[in-house]
Amino acid sequence: MIDSITAGGKLDAPVGQRVFWATTEGAVAAVLLIGGGLTALQTAAITTGLPFLVILVIMCYSLQKGLQQEYARLSQFDKDLDRKSYEKRLSDVIMKKLEKQKKS
Repeated sequence: MIDSITAGGKLDAPVGQRVFWATTEGAVAAVLLIGGGLTALQTAAITTGLPFLVILVIMCYSLQKGLQQEYARLSQFDKDLDRKSYEKRLSDVIMKKLEKQKKS
């Protein structure tokens, strides 16, 4: 994953770059396991993941607000469309009635 991010989003990152990141991640994990055991590795994973949690919560809130606004806008548009459609049909009925009266 990290190699595709550093490759600018390309799914096929250069082989050398993939090897570098795989070796680096393995070395960091090995050092953490040797130095502090599994708890150090777990603590490092949680510590690095915590900022992403905050960002994801903010993104979820923003998505919810955006969807609510979009729903409100579309609901109002549908109401306006229904109203215009009703007014058009009512106008057509009245015009037909007036035309019949003129012919009679």
